[in-house]
Amino acid sequence: MHPELLSLFLFMLGTGCSPGPNNIVASYSGFNFGITKTIPHMLGVILGFTLMISILNSGLINIFKIYPTLQEILKFSGSIFLFYLAYKIAFSKNTEKEQKQNPVKFIETFFFQFLNPKGVIVGIICVST
Repeated sequence: MHPELLSLFLFMLGTGCSPGPNNIVASYSGFNFGITKTIPHMLGVILGFTLMISILNSGLINIFKIYPTLQEILKFSGSIFLFYLAYKIAFSKNTEKEQKQNPVKFIETFFFQFLNPKGVIVGIICVST
């Protein structure tokens, strides 16, 4: 077995199981609407993230070869942004409004992958290494 495949598998296991917007929305949707209605959400995450990785891999690798310092800047700024999000979540006010809406649709989740800060950072790290 190739050692880089084991490293990639462990990296994806760690990043895929850690809390992020996709995991939280999928948990909420599965709990409130059931697994059957959550399947479009899960498919949107899988296909959207795969497309984002493909786009990053085809174009971003060339930019990183020309400007290797850009990788370090993106890693540092992405880490700072995630700490900022964690701070905002930790100190947010709890609202008592109970609203049940429809589950997230496939197309919304598919395009959300390109705006998901954790997903973009994971994709950049995956492609850059």
